[in-house]
Amino acid sequence: MKTRVLRSFIALALSVGATLAGPVTLLWDDPNTAPDIAGYIVNYGQVGTTVTNQVLVAVPTKQHTFTNLPVGKYYWWTVQVTNTAKLKSDPSTVLLASIPVGATNLSITQP
Repeated sequence: MKTRVLRSFIALALSVGATLAGPVTLLWDDPNTAPDIAGYIVNYGQVGTTVTNQVLVAVPTKQHTFTNLPVGKYYWWTVQVTNTAKLKSDPSTVLLASIPVGATNLSITQP
């Protein structure tokens, strides 16, 4: 039996709005053009905690906006691709960022 591995190389970018608790928009680019891509799994959490959150994003959307993230804290994000067979890619490289107090139009791009 063959096992298919779902691979994707996702680049992440972060954009922070000008309000006290965000909003924070995570954008990604996925060069995978396979026809069976079902969506994306956004994993995130606050650095220093054991809590991992997940958001499912349907294709063709390649962004998600978070609201009410407390400012002045560090967060991490990764994105995975999932397909119609429920296979998941490895997570993208971790994007780490702090949501600064009073930030306006901050943009952070993963190297």
